[in-house]
Amino acid sequence: MKTHKIVKVDWLDCASYNGWTRREKVSELDLYEAISCGILVKSNKASIGVTHSISKQDVDNVIVIPKKVIKKIEVIGQIKI
Repeated sequence: MKTHKIVKVDWLDCASYNGWTRREKVSELDLYEAISCGILVKSNKASIGVTHSISKQDVDNVIVIPKKVIKKIEVIGQIKI
């Protein structure tokens, strides 16, 4: 069995705005402050990977987040697989 950390990640995500927008309003647009929670399945110098579903062989729906946009990582638990 392998132990995996369960984490809460606060990070900045890019934002996309659809439709016509007044030019003067563009300066008010900003990044999204996102929170992702899940099982930490990857961590290296550049990024982390978090999933919400895991088995002994596979993972499902992994999000890879660049460390440059992470504001905080909090370990909230652990799971043995």
